[in-house]
Amino acid sequence: MRRDPDLVWHCGSENLSTLNLLMRVLWIAAGEGRKETAELILPPVWSECFSALEKGPDSRRSAPICLLEEILEYIERHLDEPVNCDLLGRKFRVSGNYISQLFARHMSSGFSEYLTEQRMKLARHFLLHSQLNVGEISEHCGFTQCNYFIRIFSRRFGTTPLRYRMNHSGEKGAEEDCTAPNCAVLG
Repeated sequence: MRRDPDLVWHCGSENLSTLNLLMRVLWIAAGEGRKETAELILPPVWSECFSALEKGPDSRRSAPICLLEEILEYIERHLDEPVNCDLLGRKFRVSGNYISQLFARHMSSGFSEYLTEQRMKLARHFLLHSQLNVGEISEHCGFTQCNYFIRIFSRRFGTTPLRYRMNHSGEKGAEEDCTAPNCAVLG
């Protein structure tokens, strides 16, 4: 059996947060010399690890795909913040270059294109469903310069954000494709 730690840490565990908590408590107990506590915690840790490793290759997604899914979720939750491959690399304990390669291999767009597309979908949502001004929308979508946001939005939709809002303000279905994922992760 191949014992790939990436499989455990990125997606092999049924409940990664439980495993992380068990490992943290185990580390603290061992550091404080509480052998009995460490002995109680170690079996569930091993059980989680072995459970993850013993699953057949057909029943689990590959570690890169699991990592990519985690990265996509992180991006979705942090669209209003500065996000780049190096920052994600530090967060997920891989190189920024590796993250760039994941997008190139498994997504229909590169990292920057994907991030921009997600931000544009969010901007469109704010334009159609909020009273925020363009500057505020720009900030909520992770752009530090409003003029750059307007340029990117205009290039993507063929009109400025304000004109987009005026032209689509009464349309209920104008946002249908906003909620659909831009790119499907290929397995």
